[in-house]
Amino acid sequence: MSDTSLSMLEQAQACHDDDPPRAADLLRRLDPSALPAERWPGLAFLLNHVLGEKIGAWDEAHALFGPLLRAAGEKPLPALWRQAATAAQLAGDQAAAARLSDALAAACGASAGQAREAVSITAAMYLAPSLPSADAAALVARAVHGLEAPSWEQASPLDAAIAACANNIASSLLQRPQAELRQEPLRATLAHAAQLELQVPALRADEVGAQIAREESTAARSVWPGWPETNTSSPSRTGSEPQARKCSTFAGLPSS
Repeated sequence: MSDTSLSMLEQAQACHDDDPPRAADLLRRLDPSALPAERWPGLAFLLNHVLGEKIGAWDEAHALFGPLLRAAGEKPLPALWRQAATAAQLAGDQAAAARLSDALAAACGASAGQAREAVSITAAMYLAPSLPSADAAALVARAVHGLEAPSWEQASPLDAAIAACANNIASSLLQRPQAELRQEPLRATLAHAAQLELQVPALRADEVGAQIAREESTAARSVWPGWPETNTSSPSRTGSEPQARKCSTFAGLPSS
């Protein structure tokens, strides 16, 4: 396979779980402007997932969003703004995170508060897997707390992105040893998230969110036999970013 930017992206996608350093090197060397536009969201995800989550180089992930956003031109997709804002936040560049979150809100028609909350739960998705159980539970609890605001009681352009992040978080938590899952911090956090899904109509009405809620309920019942079955039979509604990293229904690398 030749060393074109597209082939480097495909190689990075193929090896990022087994060989993160090699994937990171490929991502550093490729030129976003040489990629088809439909591959930019996937690149944005990999920058954060590999350089940030796996390597811990959030400053570098943040810097690499500069060329990507320039390549995307005047109107980048909401997924690019959200991932760029997440990288900025986790790199500690709060001014850039605020600016990019505002751009996300403008790009998709969400409120500024909803955009910030979407970035917060995206950040939690990347950080939670590597944290001790109590810290992960506290981080996720803070991230989902904002989703209880009245602004989320109606459908939002960010519903599908929120649902995908929630699924990825729940999936990563449920992969922990059962001894950890039976402890109160994680148990309470998962119970809170499950209850939230029943309370937020915007997530229940979303096709992705409904499937995610069913899968999370099934997985939780495998750990806690008394866990209630989630009923999400609301009419489906296509979301703006229907991608989930670990949801079996949406296998493969996401573009969110």
